[in-house]
Amino acid sequence: MAREFQVDVPSLQGIQNIDSWKRAIKFALQLRCLTMYIDKGVPEPEGDDEKAQWEKDRAFISAILLKSIVDEIDVIGPMKDSGWDPSEKDPKKTYDLIIKSVVFLEKSDMSYLLHDFTHMHRQNYPSLRSYIAKANYLKERLKVAGYGLGENQEVAIVLWGLKDTHPDHHADWIQKFNGGSLTWAALMNDLQAMSVVESRNYRRPKASTSVKSTGSEMSS
Repeated sequence: MAREFQVDVPSLQGIQNIDSWKRAIKFALQLRCLTMYIDKGVPEPEGDDEKAQWEKDRAFISAILLKSIVDEIDVIGPMKDSGWDPSEKDPKKTYDLIIKSVVFLEKSDMSYLLHDFTHMHRQNYPSLRSYIAKANYLKERLKVAGYGLGENQEVAIVLWGLKDTHPDHHADWIQKFNGGSLTWAALMNDLQAMSVVESRNYRRPKASTSVKSTGSEMSS
């Protein structure tokens, strides 16, 4: 009867919830004593009844996995790039491919991501919001792959990329950083508040600028 319980596994959204997704998958399978299907794999048994149950178990786990992967950009896309076969019947192969596609990075990829993170400059991004998003994304990708740089170095990298575009704020942040009071969370809170102001100013109509531009065109 335990195998009739409803399974509630969150959709995998990529690197940001991979850990909670794995825990939910493992817990759902533990309730049914099926974790061995994705931990080590279960070979095909010989008896007809055993084989029928084996096929049923694999189909059940595959259904759980497929139902939880709907993100085209951060999950399905990378899986397709890794040679994903949607008709694969072995849930371990599917599970391993999901983890590999979302989390696993070759050393060459790590080198690229490390370079990308350590050479971030605010002026290379269309908005402060996009700069923040990229910084958090790269930080998490490196951390999950086992290449986390540590909070102090991560904060220092983001500050370095803001030096030219936000010199006044940068000076204040550096003072806090040297005093040991500037955490990643505190810096992100400051940047998020600044991005809201930046967004509002960007959307504000610039009527005076338009009038001057029109007058200049008429005189020419």
